[in-house]
Amino acid sequence: MLGQEQRKQLCADLSDQAVAFLSGRQEIQHIHVFLPIERLLEIDTGLLINRLFLEGKKLYTSVTDFDRQTMQTVLLAPDMKWKKDQQGISIPDPLVYEEDEHLIDLVFVPLLAFDLEGYRIGYGMGYYDRFFSRIPQSVWRVGLSYFEPERLLPREPHDVPLHACVMPNKWMYFQ
Repeated sequence: MLGQEQRKQLCADLSDQAVAFLSGRQEIQHIHVFLPIERLLEIDTGLLINRLFLEGKKLYTSVTDFDRQTMQTVLLAPDMKWKKDQQGISIPDPLVYEEDEHLIDLVFVPLLAFDLEGYRIGYGMGYYDRFFSRIPQSVWRVGLSYFEPERLLPREPHDVPLHACVMPNKWMYFQ
């Protein structure tokens, strides 16, 4: 298990790598970033969000409708305020919904593990797989991971692979 200081450093390194990953892709302007579930020690994307705002990117995230098991896209702003949702996840306050998800160029995806073919394991609810079915296939799906890939993970027919994954010291692409 990673300690708090180690996670903090890894999140800073991930932010550096994610910005480097984007540096040669000026066409990517609209970026969807997950907000971490703190109690599950997910990657803290706060530093990455701040850096992307400094780069002039338009940022989005999702809020979860747990009753319908869907995610709705909302805008992020540099000066936003925050509140906790029913699961204890920090979300923007107020929520400004984005109806045109086709604007999104890239989605940074949370994961517990990923494999050499770009398949990921999340928390098993399929929220991101359903979200991916609503947006164009051309949208980059990029995982953020503390760890290196596994050789092969179990998968289900509805699973959607990543295009790439960013780790603290590098990134990798998948076919």
